[in-house]
Amino acid sequence: MDSNTVQFYGMIITSLVGIASIIISVLTLMQNSKMIEESTRPVISIYGTTTNFGAEQRFYFVIKNFGQTPTTITKFFSDYDFSINQAYASANDHDWLSNLNGAHLAPGQSKICALNYKNINKPVTFTLEHKTTSKTYNEQIKVNLKAGAAML
Repeated sequence: MDSNTVQFYGMIITSLVGIASIIISVLTLMQNSKMIEESTRPVISIYGTTTNFGAEQRFYFVIKNFGQTPTTITKFFSDYDFSINQAYASANDHDWLSNLNGAHLAPGQSKICALNYKNINKPVTFTLEHKTTSKTYNEQIKVNLKAGAAML
C-alpha cells in the first residue's frame, strides 16, 4: 500500500467519524429540547378542596397550573352540568365554570369556584384544551372532586 492510499482511507475514516459525531450531536440536541419542553410545560390539575372556619365549612373547585409556563385555556367543559344540578354554592342561573374558556393561568396560579358539596354526586370528566405560545395541549381529566376534600 502506498502513502496516497493510506491517506485516502484515513480521510474517509475521518469523514465518517465527523459525520457520525454531527448526527449524534443533532440527536442529543433534539432530545434535550424535548426534555426541557416537558420539564417546563404547563401542568394543569383539577381538584376539590374545603376550608374550615370553625363551624362553617366551604367546598371549592380548583383548577391550577403546577407547571413552569403560562397557559391559556381555549376549551373547557365537563360531562356534569353544575348549574342544572345546583352544584354551585350560589347563583345557579349561570354556568360559572364556562368562564374558564379564555382564562390565562400563570405558573402557580389557580382559579377557584365555590360549590355545594352535597350536590356533587359523581366523578366528573373535564375536557380541556390549553395553549402556550408554541404548543397546544389537549387533556381529559376524570376527577372525584369530593375525594379527600372533607378531611379535617
